[in-house]
Amino acid sequence: MSGIIRYSRLLGAEVGVDNGTSARVVGFFDGISGRPDGWDHNSHYRKRMLRLAGRRAKALDLGCGSGALTRALALRCSSVVGVDASSGMIEAARARNWGLNIEYEVADAAAYLEGRQEEFDLVVSVAAFHHMDEERMLRLCSAALRPGGMLLVLDLFEARTAADYAASALGAALGSFLRLYHTGHP
Repeated sequence: MSGIIRYSRLLGAEVGVDNGTSARVVGFFDGISGRPDGWDHNSHYRKRMLRLAGRRAKALDLGCGSGALTRALALRCSSVVGVDASSGMIEAARARNWGLNIEYEVADAAAYLEGRQEEFDLVVSVAAFHHMDEERMLRLCSAALRPGGMLLVLDLFEARTAADYAASALGAALGSFLRLYHTGHP
């Protein structure tokens, strides 16, 4: 059993890859969509992702959630599209949009990308690819990128060796410390 399936189970997802659109996955994210944006282990990497992204004309955020990264991209890009299978997350993202140049779509990421050719200068995805067929998504993202475009993916890591497990344990401890530092609670 792959780490992708194990991690998906932790989120209450159905076993197997379904592009994150199963009723259980969408229901989970609809259920947490009302939470306020705050610090989490993914937001720790936001500044680095933005630095790597630079300034672009058109960006796509796959699995945009409540739109925190999408909004940050909108300050650097001429236009941004945020896609998520959870209507609750898209509603939360729209409510927090502040009039920025963002178009939000409730859609399956693969279905949204199907047939798109050289449309985006940047495609980002944070903590969503583990719900999807990664090989298919990489092909679709590649086709959707303009020449010179960039794909940035931040997602789960599957530990396989003793060194991987040690690094994961250290990362978990550091993540708990950083959450305490940024939010005041573990």
